[in-house]
Amino acid sequence: MIVTFCLQEDSGPVSAIERARLTVASVRKAMPSARIVQLTNETFQGLAEVDDVYRHPRGKLDFIEWAFSGLIEVCRRHLNVLQIATDVLVLRDVEYQFEGDFDIAACRYPARTRTDGAFCGDVNFIRPLGVGFLRRALAIYRGLPERDGWEGGQTAFLRAHDERQGKRFRELDFERYCRTPETPSEEVGDAALVHFRGPRKEWMPAYARRLGIS
Repeated sequence: MIVTFCLQEDSGPVSAIERARLTVASVRKAMPSARIVQLTNETFQGLAEVDDVYRHPRGKLDFIEWAFSGLIEVCRRHLNVLQIATDVLVLRDVEYQFEGDFDIAACRYPARTRTDGAFCGDVNFIRPLGVGFLRRALAIYRGLPERDGWEGGQTAFLRAHDERQGKRFRELDFERYCRTPETPSEEVGDAALVHFRGPRKEWMPAYARRLGIS
């Protein structure tokens, strides 16, 4: 099993490098046998903590184009890929999710958060035929009249989901596989993955310490 994340610049309220190191440490603790791959551009540093660094040329691609196309290349090289962001902590072994009939699995935002049915792009389980789904999402993104960054990527993913084109999709429980705390001290229960999206990134180091991740 491969766990991959994108790290191609250092930014944010908590350094992206610091977050990535916590993400990697959480994977090592929860899934010691997983192989960790950093997706990055031609020049950004590769972390010493990962098993492999895949360098995908950025060129003139915007970030979403580059991230989609880079993830496609990582997935072409490996059978089962868990793609996560650098604001995610992995608390439990989730390799079992690759069992069963599906090509790509993701978490839809709950209605209290989003009413458009969008999926969170920061946790995706991708099996070999899921590459076709990603290629379709990339094509949709490139055809959008206005590419509005992250939102445009989510729009493309949702449209690819709605089209399907024979790809088998598994919708995952958001509270277990993309749990998003609402306060700095909220208990995360039996969540397998915790997502510190937006301003919650500032809480990630303290959460990691409480959970014995460093």
